[in-house]
Amino acid sequence: MRGDVVIAGDIGGDLTTVLGRAALLPGASVTGDLNYGDGEPAIAGAATVGGDLNNDDWGDTFDASWAAIGAVALWIAVSLSLLVFGVMISGLAPNALEAANRAARDTVWPSIGIGVAIAIGVPILAVIAILTLAGIPFGVGALAALIPLTGLAYVASAFILGRVVTSDETHAIVAFLAGFGILRAVALIPFFGGVFWIAAVILGLGTLGVAAWRAGGADSQQSAA
Repeated sequence: MRGDVVIAGDIGGDLTTVLGRAALLPGASVTGDLNYGDGEPAIAGAATVGGDLNNDDWGDTFDASWAAIGAVALWIAVSLSLLVFGVMISGLAPNALEAANRAARDTVWPSIGIGVAIAIGVPILAVIAILTLAGIPFGVGALAALIPLTGLAYVASAFILGRVVTSDETHAIVAFLAGFGILRAVALIPFFGGVFWIAAVILGLGTLGVAAWRAGGADSQQSAA
């Protein structure tokens, strides 16, 4: 039975409740087992259960099922949004991703260090700015910018990984899709998915930072010439 059940008479055989609670009033009886999966039955002193009282923990099972469905739905939503964003960036700004890939090849450890500094430093500076009140616009803007910046960093790491498993002549979109598929498959693994997400964002932030620094230096040299 589903929902709360009130028993005032006799029930021959077993009684099973699903997502509800059974209440046996005085004089009520169940000749068989009383099985419940959610709330523990309320049994009056004059009520009787001829068999066993069994807790099947169905409520926990349903909760776990909904948690799994929610996790899969979140994975699909994040994957689709990053897929669209990544294909757009790969098609419109492949040179920026190639620059990030060169930074990963030439200065991988400095890039990781820069990525960690950005990932930790920007939120701290934003919070400090908000606490000063006068810096609220900067702080709020910096925190808001972290969302697309995190997505861009993830896309950059997917592209870098894609270049590892493909050739340099492979189209930028194809390279991104190759790396993206690997990262999103790993994201399905408990614990490791979160670790790889953090690692991908840090690497992407660092390589993009190095690429931007190099681009700025090149522009300065051209202006001086």
